[in-house]
Amino acid sequence: MSETEQIIRIAAKGDGVTASGGHVRYAAPGDTVSADGAVVPGPHHATPPCRH
Repeated sequence: MSETEQIIRIAAKGDGVTASGGHVRYAAPGDTVSADGAVVPGPHHATPPCRH
C-alpha cells in the first residue's frame, strides 16, 4: 500500500477496497486510508440518527 490510498468500492462482505486491492474494515468509498491503517472519513460520512 502506498502512503495513502482512497477507498474506491465496497467488497462483497462490506470491507472497503483500495485501487491496489487492499481490504479495509469500516471504510467506505471516498475514505482515505494511511499506510498505518488510519481511516479518514470521506465527504459522504454522516452520523447515524440513532444507535439502532
